[in-house]
This record gives sequence, C-alpha cells and structure tokens, in this order.
Amino acid sequence: ITIDVKNQEIRFVLIDNESFYGYFLNKIENKSGELVLTYTQDWKPKNPEVQDLDLQFLPILKNAVLAMKKLAEQS
Repeated sequence: ITIDVKNQEIRFVLIDNESFYGYFLNKIENKSGELVLTYTQDWKPKNPEVQDLDLQFLPILKNAVLAMKKLAEQS
C-alpha cells in the first residue's frame, strides 16, 4: 500500500498473487469545487486463458463503491 499525500492517491499493489498482477488506485480530485473520489482497478491475468475478468469482479466493486459513497454522504 502506497499513500501519496501530495497527489491524494492510495495505491494497493497486488503482491504474490497467483492469478493476477496489477493494482487498485483510489484518488481524490477537485473538479469545479467538488471533491471526486475515483476508483481504478488495473488487474491483468497472469494466465491469458482467464476470461471475463471485469464481469467476475463487477458486483464486488459496485458494492464497495456504493458502501464508500454511503459512508461519505453520512459525514
């Protein structure tokens, strides 16, 4: 996990993962006076035969983003 305060980013790099390499990136940006939280998942399979990676993780990512949105709106 790398925290870059200056660029308002947190990067979670996959280490010792048998199936994938890559990272998650959470970034806060100021767009027209509003704070925007961006989630980026950049995972690539180590085995090229793995298909539909996005479809496998879509429900998990959607729930995580909605949970963070709910938490932010309670503040």
